[in-house]
Amino acid sequence: MQAASSPSEDFMFDLLSYLLLIVGIAFLFLFFYCLTVRGSSLALPFSLICVSAAIYIVGYSFELRADDLETIRFFLKLEYFGVPFISAFWLFFTIRFCKRKSPSTVLILIVMIFPLLSLFFSVTNEYHNLLYEDITTFLHNGNLLVILHKGPWYYVQVVYAYLIQFYSIASFYKIWKKDRFQRKTQAYYIFVGSLWPIIFSSIYFFGLSPLAIDLTPYGLSISAVFFFIALFRYRFLDLNETVKDITFMEINEGILVLDEKQHLVEYNKAASKIFPWLERNQIGSALIDSPVVREILGQSIDFFEIAIPYKSGLRYYEFRKTQLKEKRRPVGSVYFIQDITNQKELFLTMKDMASYDPLTKLFNRRKLFEEAEKEMQRSRRYRRKISVLMADVDDFKNINDRYGHQAGDEILRRTAEVCKERLRSTDIIGRYGGEEFMMLLPDADIENACSIAEEIRRHIEAMVIRYNEVPITTTLSIGVSTAAELTSDITLEVLIHNADVALYQAKAEGKNRVVSFRQD
Repeated sequence: MQAASSPSEDFMFDLLSYLLLIVGIAFLFLFFYCLTVRGSSLALPFSLICVSAAIYIVGYSFELRADDLETIRFFLKLEYFGVPFISAFWLFFTIRFCKRKSPSTVLILIVMIFPLLSLFFSVTNEYHNLLYEDITTFLHNGNLLVILHKGPWYYVQVVYAYLIQFYSIASFYKIWKKDRFQRKTQAYYIFVGSLWPIIFSSIYFFGLSPLAIDLTPYGLSISAVFFFIALFRYRFLDLNETVKDITFMEINEGILVLDEKQHLVEYNKAASKIFPWLERNQIGSALIDSPVVREILGQSIDFFEIAIPYKSGLRYYEFRKTQLKEKRRPVGSVYFIQDITNQKELFLTMKDMASYDPLTKLFNRRKLFEEAEKEMQRSRRYRRKISVLMADVDDFKNINDRYGHQAGDEILRRTAEVCKERLRSTDIIGRYGGEEFMMLLPDADIENACSIAEEIRRHIEAMVIRYNEVPITTTLSIGVSTAAELTSDITLEVLIHNADVALYQAKAEGKNRVVSFRQD
């Protein structure tokens, strides 16, 4: 005959049952609170977690107080309207919080198959015994307790639940360790709160719990404390935080957040378009080593521009760097990145228009004199020789009159190309005016300058341009002047004048020749 239970043991079972009832009510409170939150993408998955947990916990609370097998069976089935869904909703919540994106429809459908099957097998278990092969009871000091003989589907749902829980725990741990500010603290409390159910569940699963009592609801009781702190103290469902997250991710300006060790903390969608190599799994790690990254991190100023090469061409970006501080201590930096390619290309186009002759693509007269004066100053400072070439297309007016101005334009273009190709990279060339070109040759004596001029003249003489199927040839007269050393009385104007005198002499002597200036 079974001995009557003692008042203290009855009180203990009552306490365990009522404790779960209170926790279930607490989860219901969280569920209804989530329904009042507007604008938070986390509210829906978290509310579903709470209502599922509440159904499970309240159901188990009444199961503990049941005094016959049929009542136990009823509450077991009731519990399955909650317990298998907790893991599914927890996965959706994890993805939304940690990945800052919503789970895909395909993923939702796949994940929900398992809890729906578990619910179906629970309700119909007496026909197939896939969930429980048998359910037996025993009395302990007057309290009716149950032993669940697990069926094959029970192990399937345990593996399913554990895989999701381990993934979620790892995800929140990563956010806690690598993130910063409010989100880091939120992730810590959710991470710690999510540990207890799996710990208590493991004790029960491996048959270590006293009297075969399911300890998972008690693990959820501890979780509830951490969830309350995360929700009401650190406000992880706060609309403002959600709006900030959405604004951060969707803003057109690229944002790159680094910690004090220059490890990646966060970035938004615009930044990932600028730097296609950015990946979520890089958060917490150093940025990849590349010339662009080194250039960015090596800047000592807070406002700078960088050109980044892509397969489609160069794009220009403006960077603004802001230092992050906590209690006056530097903890990292934020880079705000603006695409200024259109403005930069417009500026460069306008600069080209102001500096280059549109027909020949050489320096125009203003830019030519500007660059020539700079070179004159360098040559004077380093006491270097310098030469000036003045070149003029022979009989250019006749070409225009005979073949038309478009043919004349083509002559000027090709002449400019030939001259530029024959010069050194340090030489300067520009269109002086009309059909006349000026070339400045640093560190070139009279022999070198005349040699270069003669090579240009020969190539122009050999050049044949076909315009409207008509071959056109031309020649070039070149005057050369040289200063072995730039004294104060030798200016750019003097060298140009002397080269012009030599050019006029070349014209007078029959054209198509190179003449150097000789001081009489």
